[in-house]
Amino acid sequence: MHALDKLKEQGVGLVIAVDCGVRAHREAQHAHSLGLDLILIDHHELEADSLPDAFAVIDPKIAPTSLRTWPAWGWPFGWRSACCARRAQPAYPSTA
Repeated sequence: MHALDKLKEQGVGLVIAVDCGVRAHREAQHAHSLGLDLILIDHHELEADSLPDAFAVIDPKIAPTSLRTWPAWGWPFGWRSACCARRAQPAYPSTA
């Protein structure tokens, strides 16, 4: 959690954690208490029945059953979604 404190001191407002975090409830709560937006991109199983307190959690293991076999799409989709969420834009604009 020291790293989150340092990031806040440096003026960071958004933290994106890749391949970790879906089990980090305490750390997510700390980030929230500091006013940091936290986006978790992961592929691990949940240890609890709840998700961490984060701006977004992107994990194919919590997706609808039909998508759980697609672990490779997790981080590219998550990265694009996170960038667009920060700018309040759709991840994949309509072509209509």
